[in-house]
Amino acid sequence: MIIKYIVLLFLFLGFSFANNPLLAQENAPEPRNKIFEKKEKQRAKDRAQAEKELTKHHAKIQGKATRKRMKQNKKKANRMKKGKKADPFWKKWFRK
Repeated sequence: MIIKYIVLLFLFLGFSFANNPLLAQENAPEPRNKIFEKKEKQRAKDRAQAEKELTKHHAKIQGKATRKRMKQNKKKANRMKKGKKADPFWKKWFRK
């Protein structure tokens, strides 16, 4: 008689813990806040615009010869790196 109650108790506890609805919610993705993402995207765009304006201002306050040198160096750098991928820093350390 006691064994019957113990078996029923284990079955009841086993089914109650096996069907736990809280476990199903652990892997659910967090809801995305569209307003926050939109503001973050706008901030990134503003930051890029501000950086571009600072670069233009820096070039504008230089002399004509310096601006020409800056332009030539920029073109040369773009030409040199065209079609090449940047090497990781550790490969540069061990290069002969």
